Amino acid sequence: MAINTRKVSSVLSRCISRLAALFLLLSAELCAAAVILQYHHVSDTTPASTSISPALFKQHLAYLADNGYQVWPLPRLAEQLKTQGDIPDKVVVITFDDAYDSIYAAAYPMLRERNWPFTVFVAPAPIQQKLASFMTWQQLAEMKQAGATIANHSFAHKHLVRREADENEAQWLERVVQDIQAAQETLTRHLGETPKLLAYPYGEYTNVLADKLGGLGYVAFGQQSGAVSGLHKLTELPRFPMTNYFGEMSQFKAKVASLPFPARQVVPAAQLVDQATQPETLRIQLYPQAINMPQLSCYFSGKGRIASKVSRSDEGVLIEIDQLPEMMPGRSRLNCTAPSSEHHLNGRFHWFSWFWMRKKKDGTWYEED
Repeated sequence: MAINTRKVSSVLSRCISRLAALFLLLSAELCAAAVILQYHHVSDTTPASTSISPALFKQHLAYLADNGYQVWPLPRLAEQLKTQGDIPDKVVVITFDDAYDSIYAAAYPMLRERNWPFTVFVAPAPIQQKLASFMTWQQLAEMKQAGATIANHSFAHKHLVRREADENEAQWLERVVQDIQAAQETLTRHLGETPKLLAYPYGEYTNVLADKLGGLGYVAFGQQSGAVSGLHKLTELPRFPMTNYFGEMSQFKAKVASLPFPARQVVPAAQLVDQATQPETLRIQLYPQAINMPQLSCYFSGKGRIASKVSRSDEGVLIEIDQLPEMMPGRSRLNCTAPSSEHHLNGRFHWFSWFWMRKKKDGTWYEED
């Protein structure tokens, strides 16, 4: 059979053009990224696990200002992610969870002085109950008037992934969605129009919940670490938790300069595990991007660095972790970092994070600190 060389040449040309376009798109998405910071208490007297001192928070803001970072409102970033719009380098978003009164007393004056936008994720139940250490509706309204975004943190700040006794998946999902929708309606009633932005309480979610919220038009955020880009699912966006320990200045500088990790697929993808389903291995399939894989480092909660291997194929780069440590009850997390191989990004790291939730051996849920 004769080969039509002109036709073959045309097909090859189109394929090369498409691959080049895909490469440029993925490269743009890796560079068009932002870092979202997550704070809770800004105080010297609140629990250490969720607190940053006002002095250290002030250093964070000064570093951003002195090193050319742009501080964007979260709705602007969410819109750019939705539309695959342009995000310049060195964009940072500042968020707070839980509406603690130290945000109003300590953080808000510093941010207002710089005229910087920020977001407070609010669970209405503690506000309506007028619990100590939480802000009031009046204080939230004042901050919104000054340019802050007030957004959804569920109504009662419960562990959304936990089913009640004799509750099937459909009933659980309906209950959780009702709780989130009730929060959205309450915020709108007290504060006016409220964007569909949700921070998962405790950073806990499952793929089923994330998919459901995406269908309802939400953009949602966890507490797994990493920069965000158009490569991320809009209901599984990472944020960097900031405390006195995780936000000390050397770590802070590296985190705000971080780059997204081009993960295309994680197997197994389930975040909720039990005694029978804890994965022993993990496979992370990447897009074919320029990451310095020989210097990949992966760390597991409480276990330090763990072994990983990297291979390349026509489908891209595959990271394999063949011996995941045993997960203790609670949340376990894997963090992987790799230095950028792009000369102009020298010294900056691509950052990947994945998490799991595991019950106690007797089947009951773990408690928070």
